Amino acid sequence: MTGFQRQRHGHINPIFAHEETRMLAAVDKAHSSSSNSQILGKNGEAALCSFLNRYLPISFRAVAGHFVTPLGKLSPELDVIVMDARYPLLAENEDGSVLAMLHSVIATIEVKRTLVKKEVLKIRKNASLVAALQTEVFPALGEWGGVIQLVFSYRSGITLDTVASHYFDGYSPNEPASFIHILRAHNRDQITDEGPLGAHIWLEAGEDPAVSTTIAPLSDFYYQLIQDGFYTLNARDFDYGDLGEHAMSYMNWGTFPCSNRGAL
Repeated sequence: MTGFQRQRHGHINPIFAHEETRMLAAVDKAHSSSSNSQILGKNGEAALCSFLNRYLPISFRAVAGHFVTPLGKLSPELDVIVMDARYPLLAENEDGSVLAMLHSVIATIEVKRTLVKKEVLKIRKNASLVAALQTEVFPALGEWGGVIQLVFSYRSGITLDTVASHYFDGYSPNEPASFIHILRAHNRDQITDEGPLGAHIWLEAGEDPAVSTTIAPLSDFYYQLIQDGFYTLNARDFDYGDLGEHAMSYMNWGTFPCSNRGAL
């Protein structure tokens, strides 16, 4: 029986390579069977959520829907919310979409089947809205403890340089420095014999876009998400007493006054 082969740094993770193929196939199947943009979008979100909920640590949970701030402000609809699984949901609908507390939100992920200029501009708008809402609870942008903002696209319909130029045009240091992860870069960016290339794009030091291609885009995305997620939870340092206070700040869960707790 062949033993487990540990992945070497800089090499493809064979398990995640199979997951990439599986996810791309699910999205391509939906594209072949329907032209409805909502159906296509839901299949992309479902494939990513399914992958995350199979691989994320038990302290994380991937859902879709909205979050609400303690003052009652509602977020835009979010394709994927990676949340601290210790928190209860405020609501879950029949289609699986949820309403989560802002305190529970570790990361938000915009999911795109194909990244084009129009989608890039929509992502910028949503990122700014989430960034404004999170300041009700979390520290200033750029500090550990706030909401991580990520973009996950299965393919890119434009070159990586074009994605970066549109997304980071006019960026200032105070805007959300979200990361863009692409499973399959545009054909013009496929310049290697090692296999199909993905990519990630981010704002380096709050100033210049950094564009990096990768032979293992899904495992790189996953690695960043769990590492940054744990750093975020560590910076927040919420204990179970904090969680109890947070839960009650969003909703009066019971019909009895808190002063009568434990009374028979």
